[in-house]
Amino acid sequence: MIDAAEELIKDEKVQVIIGIETWPETMLVAEIGNQSQVPVLSFASTAIAPSLLQWPFLVHMASNVTQQLRCIASIAHFFQWRRVVAIYEVDKFGGDSGMLASLAKQLHSVGSNIERHLVFPPISSLSNPKERVCEELSRLLDMQSRVFVILQSSLSLATHLFKEAKQMGLMGQDSVWIVTDTISSQLDILDTSLISSMEGVIGIKTWFSEDNNSFIKFRRLFKEKFQFKYPEEDNPEPGIHALRAYDGISAITKAVNGLVGHPPIFTIVNVIGKKYKEVGFWSSKVGFSKDLDHIEESGEGNSIEAFENLVTWPGNLRRAPKGWAMPSESKRMKIGVPGRTAFGKFVKVKSKMSHPQVFALMCSMSRFAESRLTMLVTARPEGEKAWMFLKPFTKELWAATGGILAYTIFIVWLLERKANPEFQGRSWRHQLGTSFWFTYSSLFFAQRETIHSKYARAVLLVWFFVALALNSSYTANLSSILTVSKLEPNVTDVGWLKRHNAKIGCDGDSFVWKYLIDVLKFNEANMVNITIEDDYPGNLSSGNIAAALVELPLRESFSNGELQGLHRH
Repeated sequence: MIDAAEELIKDEKVQVIIGIETWPETMLVAEIGNQSQVPVLSFASTAIAPSLLQWPFLVHMASNVTQQLRCIASIAHFFQWRRVVAIYEVDKFGGDSGMLASLAKQLHSVGSNIERHLVFPPISSLSNPKERVCEELSRLLDMQSRVFVILQSSLSLATHLFKEAKQMGLMGQDSVWIVTDTISSQLDILDTSLISSMEGVIGIKTWFSEDNNSFIKFRRLFKEKFQFKYPEEDNPEPGIHALRAYDGISAITKAVNGLVGHPPIFTIVNVIGKKYKEVGFWSSKVGFSKDLDHIEESGEGNSIEAFENLVTWPGNLRRAPKGWAMPSESKRMKIGVPGRTAFGKFVKVKSKMSHPQVFALMCSMSRFAESRLTMLVTARPEGEKAWMFLKPFTKELWAATGGILAYTIFIVWLLERKANPEFQGRSWRHQLGTSFWFTYSSLFFAQRETIHSKYARAVLLVWFFVALALNSSYTANLSSILTVSKLEPNVTDVGWLKRHNAKIGCDGDSFVWKYLIDVLKFNEANMVNITIEDDYPGNLSSGNIAAALVELPLRESFSNGELQGLHRH
């Protein structure tokens, strides 16, 4: 690639290089372009923002993949898919263009994470691609997560992925498959056998306007030349790569805005049968919208609920999938869920009453957590601040510090009063005052008097060392006190609550109530039944209860704003 770029610039005298499709190649050619001052237009998709300072002659024609990953994170956030499996094929340089790290960052911002990622080498380097794909996908059967995101993949790998995943049952109900522009932009040219195995897949596809005159003219010319050169092809429509190439030429010759435009708008597509349909749009500015005209006119989007019912998910599922399933090779467990709970957003139970004796329970959370008792208490009120500056040292240390200071003052006065005129005065009180001021101000190097005695200098050297150690220790201790005092709980442990007969709050429908009475031997008269989650912070702040005892997973359902001024332990 470097040799070809240098040959084009030196021998062919080209003034612009267009068409690099991978980010590692783009970086290499951009360096050549910098040295020769030749613009480089790249179509490489990457989550790494190109630096104008590092590559001033690089023009990045493709939209930043980070926006696509933000769209995926928004979808995961709406449907509350907390764990995601990322799948990608590395390029021939062994990289992913920063996509995995960027997806992890976007998911983390909405409370989700990447549970596992599958990495495939370039499909051309595999002697038996089907066997390798089956081997990697089989590792997912023991996992609960059924939300799969394909970051980048060639069509060859995508063919094996979807066919094998369908045979293994990874594309059944409650599974979710999301693909980025690397696949969705080529849905129009996919083989019917491949697209039929992708039924229910959600794709993020870069949107471009088809109504402006530039596109209409380009589309007509493209179809004429394409059909003339490839008469056997059924679909002569230009894809996103052709549009970006046209954008690059237009930018050079006419310096006009491209057809794709910025900031990017993405089309959400849904594969159904042997075709796909558009179900909505997403923009970084307004989020989701069912109507593109609504975005352009009002600049406001809608919730994803606007087109949620338009999506057909894997397994011909019409409702939103859970995004998780019991591992295929694990023993199924029966899970009991309480019918009533104070924490509605942690677990939600619905019952279908169409049949008198049949109830269907639905749990809206996907992860398991250790269940143990935890306590919410108010933070200890801050004490008197007027004497806060004395707390870093104990009384004994303050007394010792004062003694050392007095000793140093006396020794300096004793050694300097005869030979040094600055320490001589009308009375011994005046002389000691001068010695005191000299010793104290020497801490800040503000003393005016000079020292004549070498013995006095030795005494002051010791004093400086002691004062430096005391000053550093004082600063560290005071900073620690000011910080930790805000974090100290008002109640230390359960034993303190029992000894003081303090009021405690908990959910009366939870097992915690009987556990506190039967096991921890709390007096039931000191227990307050709290049936609404939002009542916990208010009862604690008002002093109606000294502590709230809840299960550990329930504690995590409180937001940081609700726990302001409270302590968890």
